[in-house]
Amino acid sequence: MISLLPLHGQGAMPVHGLGNSSKDMATTARRTRHIGSVDNWQSGKTVVECNMHMLTSGVSCDVTFLVGHDGQSVSAHRFVLISRSCVFAAILSEINRVDTDMAIPDIEADDFHTFLIYLYTNEAEIDPKNATSLLYAARKYGVGGLEDECVDYLKEHLTPLNACMILEAAFQSNQMKLYSKALKMIHRNGEECLKTPSFLVLSHTCVDQIVRSDDLVAEETDVFEAVDKWAEAECKRQEFEITPRNKRQILGDVLMCVRFPLMESKYFVDTVGASGLLADDERLKIFVHNLFPEKDIKPFNKDERKGQRGSSKRSNKTNGSMSYREMSSREHRTLPKINHPLGSRTHRGFAGKSREEERNDFDDNSETEDRHEGSLKEHRRSKKEHHREARRKKGKRKVCNRTENRFRVQSFGRNCRGREWEPLKFRCREEIEFCGFLLFGPCDDDVATYDVEAHLTDEFNVEIAGSNIASSYKAKKEDVIFEVMFPSSIHLASRKWYTLNILIRGPPSMYGSDAKERMISHGVTFEFQQVESRANRNDQCQVPYLLFTKV
Repeated sequence: MISLLPLHGQGAMPVHGLGNSSKDMATTARRTRHIGSVDNWQSGKTVVECNMHMLTSGVSCDVTFLVGHDGQSVSAHRFVLISRSCVFAAILSEINRVDTDMAIPDIEADDFHTFLIYLYTNEAEIDPKNATSLLYAARKYGVGGLEDECVDYLKEHLTPLNACMILEAAFQSNQMKLYSKALKMIHRNGEECLKTPSFLVLSHTCVDQIVRSDDLVAEETDVFEAVDKWAEAECKRQEFEITPRNKRQILGDVLMCVRFPLMESKYFVDTVGASGLLADDERLKIFVHNLFPEKDIKPFNKDERKGQRGSSKRSNKTNGSMSYREMSSREHRTLPKINHPLGSRTHRGFAGKSREEERNDFDDNSETEDRHEGSLKEHRRSKKEHHREARRKKGKRKVCNRTENRFRVQSFGRNCRGREWEPLKFRCREEIEFCGFLLFGPCDDDVATYDVEAHLTDEFNVEIAGSNIASSYKAKKEDVIFEVMFPSSIHLASRKWYTLNILIRGPPSMYGSDAKERMISHGVTFEFQQVESRANRNDQCQVPYLLFTKV
């Protein structure tokens, strides 16, 4: 039973400023930490410090987590979890029991404790050991602030040694810009990255993206050994017997991305042949191609990667000859011609001219360049005036809100042949102005052009005026998405179903799957309904975001 001090009478606390003696004031000071039988640990602490004390001491915890593979018990407070995470709010609102146990086997106890500290204090110590785990936890439970901090940390500390680990974390958490940056790091430092332990724990999609690329700087022998070891590790994870047949089945198309025709014959026979990953007829096809290069080699790839062109082991360097492929590569890499003020340098001097001729040419070319520079500046001024006038006529563009990503998973390789319309059926609980949408960009080409047609229909399948789009758009791989806007915003009534119909023609693109049925963005609740069509029959959808303003 907790005893409280009375306000009046015997045992009452003295009140300052009402004639209390210095002795009474000293007694009061001593009681500020321990008031009667109550421990006043809150005294002198900020809200954040109080929260941290409650977490570390376990005061009034009403939720228990069983964390990690060994189910270690971690306690927390329902109020804090609900106030900081929409995911915890949804889960705990359905659970009325006070003594709640929640199993979280996919996050280790130390990392989950750091995650809880961020929820309680808005601060976390991010380091190389926990950055990817915290990113996963933040993404899983919808804690955007921590997710942004983890992404920034990983971008700053990206190296060839951790690039594969960061690539996988970015892929799992749908951070495509971080994914693209890590993938470029791996391509540029292929020989080093392929030999890191984290390569062996990549997902099949990430391995495919690394090995398939022309930008990968690595010898094909290193590529083959890396995918062979990865297949062995994957067999162990899936509890398969490690046999050539099982490894080949797990690798799938990844094995065809290894450029076997570029290997030395001895290595191909001794190592690749002994591995048993290629069938007899496949090995024979490669042997025949080596003797008769004009023979078809499909499905194998015989083209050198960009990073290895000019350094192929198959080139005949002993007699100074060069293959047609190497000659084409060298011509392709020749620098463009530049009108140098001193002429073109050769081994005989500046175009083989005397010093007097060179001096005269220099004076003439300097005058020419001065005139050219003046006309160039005039052109730039004119161009700026033109754009300024165009912006004045067009007026300021209306700023639109963007929904959160509809998809929980993003992948690569969706065909955009433009044969079937892709419908997206949705409604809003509030009125909005529908401005446009975002589409996924290319997964292979650095820059690609997409022909997009779109229109919006109401619940009676009647096309809404002003919603028709038919245009071409350039998209960059590094941007992941590109924007498609309606000519003017379209007013959508609340709680009425609309269908956005899209037709896309262009090279293979990224796509989303495992779409959300409901989400809240900028105070507007969106609901989505699955519509069966040939375009999305494999759960490969193309519209990750909608653009809108709330009325």
